[in-house]
Amino acid sequence: MVVITGYKFAYLDIYREIFKNAGNHSKLLVNSVLVLMMLSHLATTLVIVLQCQPVQKSWRPWIEGACLPNRETWIVS
Repeated sequence: MVVITGYKFAYLDIYREIFKNAGNHSKLLVNSVLVLMMLSHLATTLVIVLQCQPVQKSWRPWIEGACLPNRETWIVS
C-alpha cells in the first residue's frame, strides 16, 4: 500500500512541475487529486488495519472478537 501511494505521489509531483507555470485551474485540479488520493489511501489503510475488533485478532485468530469479511475488505481497498 505504501509503495502504491508513493508511486501515485511521484506522478502527481511530476504533474505539479509540468503545470507550475500554467493557469490556476490546472494547479487546482492537480492539488485536488492529490488531496483526494491522500484521503482515499488513509481511509483504505484504516480499514485494513482496523478490520478486526479487537485489532489483535488479525494475527491471533483464536481471540474472541469479530473481523470484516476479507472479500469486502479488499474490494474497498
